[in-house]
Amino acid sequence: MGADPVLTRTLLVLLVGAALLFLGGIAPSTPAVASHGGPAVPVGASVPAVSSLGAPAVGPDRPLIVNSTEVLANGTVVPGNYYNPDGQTPTALALDAGQGTIFAATTSPYGLVRINDSTDLIVGNVTQDNLTTGLAFDAAASELFDGVWNCTDLNSSLGCLGYSGFVNVLNATLGRYVASVGVNGTPRDMAVDPADGRLFVPLSNRDCVAVIDLRANDSLVADVPVGIDPWAAVYDPATGDVYVANNGSGNVTVVSAATASAVADVGVGVGPTSLVYDPGTGEIFVGNSGSNNTSVILASTNLVVATVGLAGSPTGLSYDGSAGEIFVSWDRPRVPYPVGGNVSVLSDATDTVVGNVTTSDPMGASVFDPARNELFVEDLYQGFVDVVSPSSEAVVATVLFSTWPIDVAFDTGRGEVFVTDPADSNVTILSAASGWEVARVALVVGGPLVYDAGRAQVFVAGGYSDDVSVISDATNSVTATIALANGSVPGALAYDPGRGEVFVADSNASAVSVINDTTDRVVATVAVGSEPDALAYDARTHDVWVGEANSSVVDILSDATDSVVAHVSLSAGSNVSLLTYDPRRNAMYADNGNLNLIDVISDRTYRVVTKLFLPRGTNVNGMLYDTARSEVLFTDSGLNNASTWDTLGVINDADNRIVQWVPTGPDSRGAAPSGLAEDPATGTIYVANQYQGTLSLVTPSTLTFLYRGPQPGWPWSVTGGTPVSTQNDTFYGARDQVSFLAPNGLFQFSISVLANFFGVVKITGPGDPTQTSVRVEGPTTVVVTFGWLIGTSLTFNETGLPPGSVWNVSIAPTLASGPAPATNGSAGGTSISFTEPTGASFRFQVSGPAGFRAVPSKGTVSIPPFGESKAIRFEPYPGKLASRASGLPPVALGGVNLAIPVARPVSSRPPGRSGLRSGPEAAAAR
Repeated sequence: MGADPVLTRTLLVLLVGAALLFLGGIAPSTPAVASHGGPAVPVGASVPAVSSLGAPAVGPDRPLIVNSTEVLANGTVVPGNYYNPDGQTPTALALDAGQGTIFAATTSPYGLVRINDSTDLIVGNVTQDNLTTGLAFDAAASELFDGVWNCTDLNSSLGCLGYSGFVNVLNATLGRYVASVGVNGTPRDMAVDPADGRLFVPLSNRDCVAVIDLRANDSLVADVPVGIDPWAAVYDPATGDVYVANNGSGNVTVVSAATASAVADVGVGVGPTSLVYDPGTGEIFVGNSGSNNTSVILASTNLVVATVGLAGSPTGLSYDGSAGEIFVSWDRPRVPYPVGGNVSVLSDATDTVVGNVTTSDPMGASVFDPARNELFVEDLYQGFVDVVSPSSEAVVATVLFSTWPIDVAFDTGRGEVFVTDPADSNVTILSAASGWEVARVALVVGGPLVYDAGRAQVFVAGGYSDDVSVISDATNSVTATIALANGSVPGALAYDPGRGEVFVADSNASAVSVINDTTDRVVATVAVGSEPDALAYDARTHDVWVGEANSSVVDILSDATDSVVAHVSLSAGSNVSLLTYDPRRNAMYADNGNLNLIDVISDRTYRVVTKLFLPRGTNVNGMLYDTARSEVLFTDSGLNNASTWDTLGVINDADNRIVQWVPTGPDSRGAAPSGLAEDPATGTIYVANQYQGTLSLVTPSTLTFLYRGPQPGWPWSVTGGTPVSTQNDTFYGARDQVSFLAPNGLFQFSISVLANFFGVVKITGPGDPTQTSVRVEGPTTVVVTFGWLIGTSLTFNETGLPPGSVWNVSIAPTLASGPAPATNGSAGGTSISFTEPTGASFRFQVSGPAGFRAVPSKGTVSIPPFGESKAIRFEPYPGKLASRASGLPPVALGGVNLAIPVARPVSSRPPGRSGLRSGPEAAAAR
């Protein structure tokens, strides 16, 4: 007798459940936390420190990791922890007029950014592994050609001895690469021949031009020898020729696009590196970087007809068809570095300079946007793109590629992140949902900031500008500038929602200014101790705490009277530069940077209730109470720490232990994490990394495995992690997933299937995980698709046919992903059996000898773990007398076919299990 499947399944559940209880144990209950009572301390009183809060330990609910890193300058959101040392520098430009987009190739990281030509903001990016050295855009196909190279043989003394070059093809509509063509050289600025569908690629280290057939699967079809060190190419549609500027030989090679062969060489100035075609005059303008001039070639004769002198080295050329003008960007030759740059405007009618735009930095490549009548010019060293208006001959906007963020605030009303950058005096506003920049607000100086939820505005301290700026989150513009006393240095800020006031610490005047957020006016100035450097609002007492940099004292200001009502004396030599309030513990955390410790002060007794000592050399730059996790977070510059990482420290406020160090910079070069902000809706923590120009987005890290298979609810488990743990899914139908708390990195795992009911068919997720590992980059989900156990019988039992009759059953899986193709079985006996996977579902069709019909003739059937049998009854067609012996010819009698009965043979069965059920189920099937 076979095993009862219901009993077997029940035993499995009980066994697995018992194992889970044994392994997991029962979590102990947590006792209530006692509150701290006691009277307030009078002004001037000194309070001795005590050792501990005395609260029970409550560990973190989920470990934190850097989910992603946002590069502020270009809107790049990089998964995981990313190091961006110097911001990005643009190296090449191209125009996609159809989408109103400027593509800029960048370094650190390598890739492309997309600039919206209406807003002059970076709206997207595509990353890659190598440096872009040339760009070209095909408007007809909406494709960008991206020439990249990498060094394959780097010698420490001789430099790069071997190169590998490619032309990557980017679909501009989809925003992703769709092809790559190897060109065996260093590609430079390319030219598209739309008439013949060809791309001409100068290879500077091979002194030739590679020709790629765009209509033949982007295949390389020719290498055309040209001059020495070719740097740029341009296509002339009138003649069908391609002009190639040869930097090393001081000439321009004319290549016939039709024959892919060189037809002429034209001598120009020294070091030609840039070209532009003027369709209005049929001329080619050539920028000669070594002779500080521009040569003009008449295409019909291939002769130089003019030379235009410049005050510096030309680096880029662009054509404005509406005005008939050529824009030449150039930089002044200075040693050791160029200082200052210009854009000269040349008339193509007179071949003379008719205008000039002065810029502050040396200029590089350029591209003209006729739809906006604007010129986009890259800066060679400072990491931005200038937008120049030809009509006003002035820079009208700047697209930044690098920033130095020092502080961050979260706008709960609009779900936006405000970031200050004192280097360019801007406040960058990002959408928390998308990560894209939505606005940039220019200030005189940008310093610490705070969000005012009552008035939906952000206050920004101006540092040495003696003022505080107010930015409306509705308009993303400055609505007020509040002047403080002359010589003020506004720094730390705190918002008091009870009275609608903003407190501003002025370290130079040793005072705190109080601003009414309705009138945007200073309503009080409170004298405090020496150099106030930190502020925090106490939501229970409605007081504002002031940390003093040089007096080892924390002052408590009443917001009702705008006066100091108490002091807390700290250890001698304390330098309180940061404060944050913990409403769960009614405690204020004060960082004492000079002593490598954080004092925890009760706001009921104004006593130091514990001292949290930090590793030697820790440099705390920011502090925040994490409302989602009830923990205190602080940023630490890891260069001064025992660790080699810049980190985010996590303090368990129950027992004031550091329970986690979260890396926010992946090596020892330093990110200098400073300001912190929290999105209370999602629990995301934003960390401003000053020297990286990035924001780290810190979240809990979870790796989830999802079940997909034929029968949800069967038991399975995943083992993995460090330390190794096992997560089981044993409750049938209740859940079909298991989860781990996993930091970023490679997670090793193994999957077990209890009772061997199913097997793993495939595993899919981010980064195409293998059967044994997956790369975790923030919250990660992996889908595990299970197959069926092969070896279970599916049997069809026949009744009603004469003995020895041949009949047939065809089966096919009901799902496209099923395990078996269509299968046929035939027999001269009473049963037909198939060996198929457990849990599979099949369509079946039955046919028999002439004169009989099968009931049912078709349908679907599923296979449980212990096999399945299906009863098939054959009936004669109505009105016919069927033969009872299919192997003998019928005898005709009076027009009626008669068959001679014979003895019925023993039914034939395939070897192996019959698949017949025992007990009532088997009787019902028969």
